[in-house]
Amino acid sequence: AFLPPFHWGLAPATELSLPSPDGRPALFSAECLTYMERQVVTVELNGAIVLRHAFSRVNQKEILTATLPLRPGANQLMLHYAESLRSDHDPRALGVIFLSLRVTDLVR
Repeated sequence: AFLPPFHWGLAPATELSLPSPDGRPALFSAECLTYMERQVVTVELNGAIVLRHAFSRVNQKEILTATLPLRPGANQLMLHYAESLRSDHDPRALGVIFLSLRVTDLVR
């Protein structure tokens, strides 16, 4: 179709593990879009909300960014989706389309 390669975030949540040897802050950035009205993405780091984004329109690319105050050792990044899409073609609970999703070190 018209999209570059992408990955779906599967509802109700996507869980990512972020190891940090020294607890440096990082930057979360994602280019994403949704096919569901009233879609909201909530990003949590170690149980604390760092970003909440309500999509303004369906099928419009949004850029999400948040600073992640990583702690030394293991960190848990959770992306929660308010809505999901299921179809006969794909029975999984599809949340958001990610065109890119990056976590980068803020201190170099």
